[in-house]
Amino acid sequence: MTDGSFRFWRWIALVTFALVGLSLAAHCQSPNVKPCLANAAAPTFLEASANFLSCDLAGNLRTSSGATGGGAAQLQVRNAADSAWVNVGFNVANLTLPVTLQTSSAVIGHVIVDTAPSTTVTGTVTANQGTANTAANAWPQKITDGTNTAAVKAASTAAAATDPALVVAVSPNNTVAVTQATAANLNATVVGTTLTKGTQGATGFSTQDLKDAGRTRISFTADAVTPAASETAVTFVKTVAGTATTAQTSYTVTSGKTFRLQSLHLYYAMTSTTLSEVRLAMREGASCGAASALVIRLGAGAPVTSATSVAHEAATQADFTIPDGFEFPATTVLCFSAIATSTSSALTFTAVGYEY
Repeated sequence: MTDGSFRFWRWIALVTFALVGLSLAAHCQSPNVKPCLANAAAPTFLEASANFLSCDLAGNLRTSSGATGGGAAQLQVRNAADSAWVNVGFNVANLTLPVTLQTSSAVIGHVIVDTAPSTTVTGTVTANQGTANTAANAWPQKITDGTNTAAVKAASTAAAATDPALVVAVSPNNTVAVTQATAANLNATVVGTTLTKGTQGATGFSTQDLKDAGRTRISFTADAVTPAASETAVTFVKTVAGTATTAQTSYTVTSGKTFRLQSLHLYYAMTSTTLSEVRLAMREGASCGAASALVIRLGAGAPVTSATSVAHEAATQADFTIPDGFEFPATTVLCFSAIATSTSSALTFTAVGYEY
């Protein structure tokens, strides 16, 4: 290489190094651009000097985490008095930052708690249940006076004497009307008004005896039958509320009813000049007949001394009246029998009563 060529290339190298130096100086002096200088170990710097950022040989930027350096980024916040910066500890394992709720009037929107093993909350926390999707998931509330709590049971569970009851009362400012559609189902005590002796009251109560409620009239009649010389059942006609049934030898009191006999009428006529008398019996029994239990005996007779009296139908009669009635309970079987000293006669009788 000639001396002229050497001087030329040396000049080129000096210019190149100068340009590179100016470029590096410009970058070092720029407040916005800090190149990263790769070092195997963290470097040290002089106080108040402008320096490159430090990277490890893998290209990771070194940051400060205390005196040792090289750790995770450190977060700082102002203290409550706004007088100093305070480090906020960072949990690398859980990637979480601890938060302390200060006691103040500040309003915090909401706090989400993760699934950490435990979380301590200091201060007042307000929780909103939200809308319940079922009654079982709602927050129940109890009615209590601080000592007793009213019992609540399912509809299929009967109340017990020991259940605390919810006591209510009708206000004295209101009246409650009580009605019963079926009078027979009303169980109440009726108190009448005070009466003044000798003075006609303006109001009163109408009453009806049980025997006078739901009556059905009944009569039994035998017309001009010939009595036998021995005790024999008499066939009769039964009439119930105007409906007659012939050829009856017994009558059974209707189930659930009571038969009240009021009177018995006997008429006896002679058909010969022979002296004669007749006796009529009312009987009862399971299968009523001439030998059944005797209830009432009624007799009559008429002396006949001439054919003329017979032609004029000489007769006699007897009546048996019971003002308060003679009662027979439900399913009692009744019948009639008669006996006469002469069959030359005619027997007529009627028994009158009613069922209720």
